[in-house]
Amino acid sequence: MASPHKLPQAISETRRALENTASMLLETSESASPLPELTDKLLSRPPFAFLHSIVKVLVTSSPLSSVLSTTELSTPGNAFTRPQKLAFLIKLFEAISLITEERIDVFVVPAKVIAGQDVAQTLLFLRELAKSVKYPAGKISGAVESVKRDGEVKIYQRSVRVRNTVVRMQAIMRGKKRKEVEHDDDGPAPFASY
Repeated sequence: MASPHKLPQAISETRRALENTASMLLETSESASPLPELTDKLLSRPPFAFLHSIVKVLVTSSPLSSVLSTTELSTPGNAFTRPQKLAFLIKLFEAISLITEERIDVFVVPAKVIAGQDVAQTLLFLRELAKSVKYPAGKISGAVESVKRDGEVKIYQRSVRVRNTVVRMQAIMRGKKRKEVEHDDDGPAPFASY
């Protein structure tokens, strides 16, 4: 989680990325609509309905829209059930990860985004979303096909496996570091007998 003093910077970077992408889309597409108001309050703990409206604006005029069903794009964000919200985010995270080659599907936890618990990672998702819609249509279409082929259950299971592996590796490294510190406190290492 980002430290509190870095959150305003992350909010500012996210706002800038979203506004730049939205203005580019407005210039190049007749069907593009403006973003909702990007206030500090909304960006500091974005509710799902707000995230949904941003996604809808950014992906509607992009090939990325086909990763989501028409129902997912037309339903208001506050009408989704929790499983629908998770499926929506899982598909988006995977598609964005395949397009940008940044593993947000592993490091951004959909349940925490929905609960508003990890604002820094939610802002990362929004910045990567803004970046992903600018990629060439061929790359986006390939990612969309991969997501459709695998389905959200398989994608979610794979992300959880990778996330759990990362957590285990971090724990192992913390244990090794702790042993090194304890060993350094004991004085010089004894000579090994050969």
